Amino acid sequence: KNAVDAFFLLDDKLADSVRETEDTVDYLTDVSDVTYVPILGTAAAGEGYYAEEHIEGWELCQVPPDMIGRYYFLNVKGDSMYPHIQDKDLVLCEKGDYFPTKGSVYVVMIGDTATLKMAEVQKNGMLLTAYNTDVYSPHYFTAEECVNEPVRIIGRVKEVKRRM
Repeated sequence: KNAVDAFFLLDDKLADSVRETEDTVDYLTDVSDVTYVPILGTAAAGEGYYAEEHIEGWELCQVPPDMIGRYYFLNVKGDSMYPHIQDKDLVLCEKGDYFPTKGSVYVVMIGDTATLKMAEVQKNGMLLTAYNTDVYSPHYFTAEECVNEPVRIIGRVKEVKRRM
């Protein structure tokens, strides 16, 4: 499946659609970078969720042509990232072992579980934090725990899709 298939599938819906912003109206006319991106499984936004990478489906998405293969979607299960990321949302992620920057949300593997959290490198370890701090406390992993568990960042959340 490629951008040409996507164009015909979306036809008037994409080619003539309008996205309104605060000050401008942008006409979306170039669909050359619309492609199918795999949904690779589920990530927890709460308690850890066993990560088993397998393609559960495909979602149309606008991806720069040189980045195809670096993006994937995950289904979200849980409420730790509420209100920004909610249960049953789809998150578009970019593969990579990022050095975390404050405020970004990452796909973090803790052993064989995948979770979505904000991550911050601290002296001798890593701090994982949820948006929903009323329910979920931050979790600190020492450098030794990061190696032994292991705890590693495998992607960064780029976009959230909410299905109604």
